[in-house]
Amino acid sequence: MNKSILVAFFLIFSSYLSFAQKYINNYKFIIVPKQYEFQKSEDSYQINSLTKFLFERDGFITFFSTDAFPAELANNSCMALKAMIKNNSGMLNTKLKIDLVDCYNNVVFSTNEAKSKEKNYKKAYQETIRMAFEDIDALNYTYSPENISEAKNVQIEEEKPVNTQEVVIKEVLPKVDNTKTTEALPPASAIPA
Repeated sequence: MNKSILVAFFLIFSSYLSFAQKYINNYKFIIVPKQYEFQKSEDSYQINSLTKFLFERDGFITFFSTDAFPAELANNSCMALKAMIKNNSGMLNTKLKIDLVDCYNNVVFSTNEAKSKEKNYKKAYQETIRMAFEDIDALNYTYSPENISEAKNVQIEEEKPVNTQEVVIKEVLPKVDNTKTTEALPPASAIPA
């Protein structure tokens, strides 16, 4: 009976990972906040830098939330997932899990909760983040574009070209009368000097 429960759990977990993999592969970017809610300052214990590095190592194009975004991401924020770390630490241990949240604040993927009994905060946070990333590593991320907005039944209007009329400026010259005059001009020698 224990084997059948184990097999059922394995099948459920593998189908969950394959679904998450297909869905996560549709996102091109990951945005990592410079400071999480539980942090007292930006990038304390190098949590944010480590998170960004690990996502880049797994093939994601990663930005901090304070970075300048490329035009592609600036025009469509739904191409990115936000990496949120949930801190469930207690007095004696550090517990973290990573949630990947889409532009509609839906959790697309969550890692298992990672635990550490390390007393040094920096070592404990970095150890738990690396342990949580084992679930993200298992996804074998490769970007395969799909219109995310269509998956959420949201239409994004394409930028329509503005009809502009070409303005032509013509130079107006004074009108010159080129007709011959019938009056005879006096000879040049007859004009007093």
